[in-house]
Amino acid sequence: MLARRVLAAAGAGVVFVVLAAVPAPGATRAGTEPVVAGHLEMEHAPTGVAVSPDGTRVYVVNEGDERQPGHVITVIDSATLAITSMVETCSAPVDVATAVNTILVACTGGQVLRVMDATTMTVLRTVALGADPLAIAMSPPGDVAYVLAYGARSPKVVPALIVVDVARGTVVDRVRVGAIPRALAISPDGRRAYVSNWGSGSVSVINTRTRKVVTTIDLGKTMPGALAVSPDGSRLLVNRENAGVPKPRILTVNTRSFDVVAAFRPGIKVDAMAYNDATMPVLGGFHSRGTLLLTAAEVDYEDAFAIIDLRTQRLLTSVPLDAPCRGADGFIGVAIAPDQRRAYVVGECLGQPGTLTAIDLPH
Repeated sequence: MLARRVLAAAGAGVVFVVLAAVPAPGATRAGTEPVVAGHLEMEHAPTGVAVSPDGTRVYVVNEGDERQPGHVITVIDSATLAITSMVETCSAPVDVATAVNTILVACTGGQVLRVMDATTMTVLRTVALGADPLAIAMSPPGDVAYVLAYGARSPKVVPALIVVDVARGTVVDRVRVGAIPRALAISPDGRRAYVSNWGSGSVSVINTRTRKVVTTIDLGKTMPGALAVSPDGSRLLVNRENAGVPKPRILTVNTRSFDVVAAFRPGIKVDAMAYNDATMPVLGGFHSRGTLLLTAAEVDYEDAFAIIDLRTQRLLTSVPLDAPCRGADGFIGVAIAPDQRRAYVVGECLGQPGTLTAIDLPH
């Protein structure tokens, strides 16, 4: 059952619809399984999602088009899923990241990284990247931004990890990575960056202090996609995205030896994933930090939020997203709140721009 509430952002020309989801009786058990908390239906296509460090706000970057012009950052109250503001940003935003006092937005329009004040939502600095960005990740202190960039516009512009000093607003280095980079992850201690190279069938491992590639992990014919680093930094999970494989494998890499030490097929199609960073009581059992994989996935041909038990390498539980727009064209990303009590999934939908779905996690 869905309760509908329409919110109009003044002057933005965009109407959002908040739908509060009420799970069917017996469908889930609060506290032991994930539960859909609500949806936010969007008029602009979402391209990235992030949660503020204190967990009170969710930021979604939205890309306009000819029908709905305008490129905005949508600021959402995490407790109510109400929109608190919408702020225009650079053209064609592709990702958003947060630090203590700043919000960073990467845009292909102008090939820039925009640094904004998180309180006033005003632009502090605009950094020229010189390449089309794809994703952003932050160092743990929030002083350095790592921007993954394509090299498609010119033979002279190669795929790279661009290192940005946030306070100064300057590019301090560019580290070349493999062909058609797909995803970026930073180790919990901030010492390494990992880049999946879809076109090269590899993962680039970068020392963030020296800003050099330590090694390139050859995955053969695997087309690597989403990445997740364990909370202790000892394992890297690599999602295989090979075309024509409906239920691909997830590879486990030992981050000391850089060897692929395991590969398993969870039985679902995973689009975005993250480790649990706190103990979770799922289905009556307590699962310690770093033993679960939280995913936006396709389960039995249905869009879902799924939890995989990494000890058994099997699907533990899942909940249908029941988004108002059916037929996901692809999940853009998943963001986990700092207290590990809620997840936010954004995705595009066939015939509609997309939806943000909030999921209450077992706690």
